[in-house]
Amino acid sequence: MLNLPNSLTLLRVVSVPIFLIVATNGHWGVALAIFMAAGITDALDGALARLYDSNTALGASIDPLADKLLMSSSFIVLAWYGGVPVWLTILVLSRDVVILLGYLTLYFFSTPMDVKPTSLGKA
Repeated sequence: MLNLPNSLTLLRVVSVPIFLIVATNGHWGVALAIFMAAGITDALDGALARLYDSNTALGASIDPLADKLLMSSSFIVLAWYGGVPVWLTILVLSRDVVILLGYLTLYFFSTPMDVKPTSLGKA
């Protein structure tokens, strides 16, 4: 179901290629503004979903995907242009891969479970 929180999340997914195009063309101020707007939509979609009790399976799936796409792509482009050390980018991407592999292992080889983010994880 496409509600307001899910629409904001999809907007964040759409912002990733725009961010990449702007950043790779050297418009760092605009890229930062897009990144910050995407971060605001991340906080806003979660708050709206909780406030209006409009959590959906679609939102639960695409929200972490949107987060990973934005963070991974921003680290990659910043490492490419020397904005962050390559080792840090590798560390961040490796962490995401390990989390994904752990989740997939539990999903395929364990009993079904409901995975929900914690406040500590969000922080």
